[in-house]
Amino acid sequence: MAISYTLALCANQVLITNLIPLLSHLQNLYGLSEIQASASVLIFPIFCVALSIPAGMFIDRFGFRHGTGLGVALMALAVPLRLKIETYSGLMLGQLLIALAQPLIINGAAKMAAEWFAEEERGKAIGLTTAGMFTGLALGLGLTPILFERYGLQATILGFALASLPPCLLFFLLSGNAERPQFNQSDSTSRGLLNLFYTPGLPVLLLAALIGFGLFNALTLCLEPILADNGLNARTLAAASTLLIGGGVFGSLLVEPLARLINSKKKVLLGCGCGGICSIWLLFHTHTHVAALFYAALLGVFLLPCYALLLTLCEELAGAKQAAKANALLTVSGNVGSALAMTAVPLIHSAMGNWTAVIVFLIALALLQLMVVIRFKPPVYTQACATDR
Repeated sequence: MAISYTLALCANQVLITNLIPLLSHLQNLYGLSEIQASASVLIFPIFCVALSIPAGMFIDRFGFRHGTGLGVALMALAVPLRLKIETYSGLMLGQLLIALAQPLIINGAAKMAAEWFAEEERGKAIGLTTAGMFTGLALGLGLTPILFERYGLQATILGFALASLPPCLLFFLLSGNAERPQFNQSDSTSRGLLNLFYTPGLPVLLLAALIGFGLFNALTLCLEPILADNGLNARTLAAASTLLIGGGVFGSLLVEPLARLINSKKKVLLGCGCGGICSIWLLFHTHTHVAALFYAALLGVFLLPCYALLLTLCEELAGAKQAAKANALLTVSGNVGSALAMTAVPLIHSAMGNWTAVIVFLIALALLQLMVVIRFKPPVYTQACATDR
C-alpha cells in the first residue's frame, strides 16, 4: 500500500511541475501574457492552500482508501484531456483536475501511515512517501526540458499523463483488494479543527514547517542566479538543482532509521538544521563545479528530510483519527511560508543590489527554524515509546 501510494504521489508531483520549464513556450504558443501563462502552474499552490484543510477533513471522515482514492481518480481523469491541447482552455481543464486531486493525494500520507502501519513503523512509511514526492518533483523539472526538446509539447505532456496511469491503477488494485491491518489506537478521540490546532506541541511544529518550506522555496528561487554569479555554467546549475532534490530523496529514506537509532526525532531535526546552515554557506560561496554539486547534494540531505520528521511528529500529536487534518495544517503552513519567503527574496535583492543580503536572509531563516525546534517538547507517549521508535 505504501509503495502504491508513493508512486501515485510521485506521479502527481510530476504532473504538477512538468509545465514549469515550459512557461515561455506556452506563452508564445497560445499568445498569452506572462501572468496568463503562469496561471497554469500558480493554480496548484492556490488550490493546495484553499483545499488542503477540507481535503484533510474528508480523508479523516472517509478514510485513506476512499479519501485519497478520490484524488487519484481525479488525476486519472485528467489523462484523456491531454490528448488534445490545441487550446489554452483545454490545457487548463486538465490542470484544474490535477489541482483538485493534489490536496487529496498529498494530505493522505499521515493517514496512510496511521491506518496501515503499526506505530513504530509509521515514520518509515512517511519517509518513503516523502522520498516519492521529491522524486516526482525532480522528474517533472528535470525530464521535461529534455523530452520537450526531442519530442515537442504534445508528446511530452501526453507522455507524462500516460505514465501516471499505472500508479493510479496499482493504487486502486491494492487498496481495493488488500485487507487493511488493524492496530490498537490509544489516540482515537476526534476533536474540532481549532482544538486540534492548539494540541500541545503542534503549533510549534507548524511554525517550523512554515519557516522550513519558506527556506527551501526561497533557496530554490535564488540558487541558480547566485551560483551563476560565482562563475558556474548552466550545466552545473542544472545538475546542482537536481542533486539538491536527489539528496532530499536519499535523506528522506535515511532520517527515520537514524531517529530510531538515537531515540529522538528532535535531535535529528536539530542536527539537520545545523547541517543545513553550514551547507547553505558553503554552497553559495563555492566557485568550482565539483564543490557546488557536493554541497547541493549535502544541503538536500539535511534540508528536505525535515518534512518527513515534522509530518511524523504531527501524526503522533494529532492521533490516527485526525492524521489527515494535521497533515493538511502542515501543508497550509508550509505553502504560506513559501509564498512569504519567495516574495521576500526579490524584494531584498532589489533593495540591496546584491545576493549577500539574500544569503544572510536564508541563513537567518534556518537559524530561526532551529530556535523553534529547540522549543518543541516531544509528547510524553513518544518518550515512553522511545525504544520502539
